[in-house]
Amino acid sequence: MSRMSRMSSGVVAIEPGDAAGVARRWQELHASGADFGTAAPRMQQLASASLRSGPIFSQPDYIARLQETHQRLGADAASLSSIDALAQGAACVVTGQQPHLLSGPFYTAYKILGAIALADRLQQLHGSPVVPVFWCGTDDSDFAEVASAWLFDPERGPWRLRIPASAWQPGSRVGDIDGDLVATLENSALAGLQGDGLEWMRAAATRIGGVDFGERSASWLLQLFAGNGLVVVDARDDLLLAAQRPLLESYAARRGEVEAAVDARARERLAAGWPMALDEAARASGVFALQDGRRVKVSPQDLESGAAMGSTWSPSVLMRPVVQDALLAPVSAVLGPGEMAYHAEIAPVYELLEVEAARPVARPQLTLVGEDWHWPHDPAAVRRLLGGGHEALDELTRSQLGVQSRAAFDDFGRDLESALQALESKIGHGLTGRARARIMREMQRLARGEAEASGAPVQRRAEWLARGGVSQERLYSSWLLWAWSEDPAHQIFDPLGRAWIDAVDRGLGVQWTLAVEHPG
Repeated sequence: MSRMSRMSSGVVAIEPGDAAGVARRWQELHASGADFGTAAPRMQQLASASLRSGPIFSQPDYIARLQETHQRLGADAASLSSIDALAQGAACVVTGQQPHLLSGPFYTAYKILGAIALADRLQQLHGSPVVPVFWCGTDDSDFAEVASAWLFDPERGPWRLRIPASAWQPGSRVGDIDGDLVATLENSALAGLQGDGLEWMRAAATRIGGVDFGERSASWLLQLFAGNGLVVVDARDDLLLAAQRPLLESYAARRGEVEAAVDARARERLAAGWPMALDEAARASGVFALQDGRRVKVSPQDLESGAAMGSTWSPSVLMRPVVQDALLAPVSAVLGPGEMAYHAEIAPVYELLEVEAARPVARPQLTLVGEDWHWPHDPAAVRRLLGGGHEALDELTRSQLGVQSRAAFDDFGRDLESALQALESKIGHGLTGRARARIMREMQRLARGEAEASGAPVQRRAEWLARGGVSQERLYSSWLLWAWSEDPAHQIFDPLGRAWIDAVDRGLGVQWTLAVEHPG
C-alpha cells in the first residue's frame, strides 16, 4: 500500500521569469494600499493590517443559516466554533473554488491548506481569532471544468470518472446537480482506489450530507479538513445573494465607467507584456440574472436601462472577487496564478466601488514524487520534469537509469550527434528537423526501454507528473492525498504549511517536492 512519507530536503524555486511574474502581479493588485512589490516581508505586511469582521457575519439570520447548514453537512466542533467566532467579530482568510467531483484537483486542497495555515499564523500574530473560509462557487455554470476527476492506480495508471452531461443543462448552476448521482460516482471511486487511508475515507463517506453536488462538495471539504475550523460559504445562499445586491446595483449604475477603467488597465498590462485575463464580454458585464434555475448574462444595455432589476442577480468573474471581499472582509485571499492575473486586471473595480481588497497571497505549489525516483537537484532538470511532454519523459528516463547506463547513453548521444554532423557535411545539407528528431527519438526509446527493464515504469511516472499538458496539481483528485495516507495532516500539510508560511514571509514563489512511497 502507498503512503505519504516526508517533505523532501530539496526545495526547488520556480524559474526566475515566473517568480518575477508573481511579484509583478502582487505589485499590480493595489490591495488596500499594501505595496506587495516592496522588499518588506509579506507576513509583516499582513500582520500590520487591521482585522475586520465581514458585514455578512453580523447578520444573525446568516449566522443561523451557516450553523444549520454546517451541522447538516457533518461539520465538527471546530468548524461550528469558527462560525461562532465570526459572529463575534473574528476576521477571516479566504480562498475558493467551484465544487468539483471528488473535491477537486490537488491545488484545491493546497489552497485550503494555505488559508488554514495563514489564518493560524495571523491569529498567533494578532492574538485574536482568524477563521479560514472557503467560498464554494456553487453558482458557477462551467460544467466542463468541474464534471470529471482523474485518479491514479498502481497497475493501470490514470483513470477518470465523469458526471454524465445529461445531469446538467446549459446555464444551470453546477451546484444544483443531483446529489445522488454524485454519491454513486464517489462510491465508484472509493471502490477503485488503493491506499492506507481508504478505511478512513469510507468511514467519512458515511458522514457526508447534502442534497446536491454543491452541498456534497462542501460536506466532503468539512470532513477532509476537520479539526481546522474551516467554514464553507455557499455562493447560492439566498441571504448571501440579497446582501450582495446593493453592491451589484452600484456597479450597474457605473457599469460604463467600470468597463472603461478595466479595459484601460487590461491594455496597460498588455503593453507591459501580460496577456489579457478577461475577454471583452467579461469586462462589459459583471452580472448574471437567475431565470428558471439558469444563469443568463445581463447585457450592458439591460444593466444600464434597469430592465434586469426584477431578476435575482449573481456576480460574474468581473464582480465575484469584489462581492466576496465586500461581504467577508477577509484580511487576505489565497489565490492561484490565474486568479492573480485577473485580480490584477480588475483592481480598478475595487477603487471605483470603494471596496477594500483582500491582500493577495499565492497559494502553495507542490509536486508529489516517488521516494525511489532519483529526483534530480538541478533546477533546469526539475523544470523539464515539471513541464511535462517529451522533455519530461526524456529527463525522467535519464534520471532513472543507473550510473553506468546513464553514462553509456550520454556517450552514445554525443557519438550520434557527431555522426549526424559528419553525415550532413558529406551530403552537403542538413537533415530535416523531422528526420533528425526521429533518429534522436529512437535513441530515447532505447534508453526508456533500459529504464523500464531496470524496474522503473517511466511512462507511468511521466503521466503522474503531467498528462496531456496538464500538471499533476491541476489534474489529479485531492482524494488521493487522503486515500494514500493514514495521516495527511502530519505527513503533508503540516510541513508544507510551515514551508509555505516561511516563503510568504520572505516574498518567495517556490515549488516544493514531497517524497512519496508512490504506486508508480
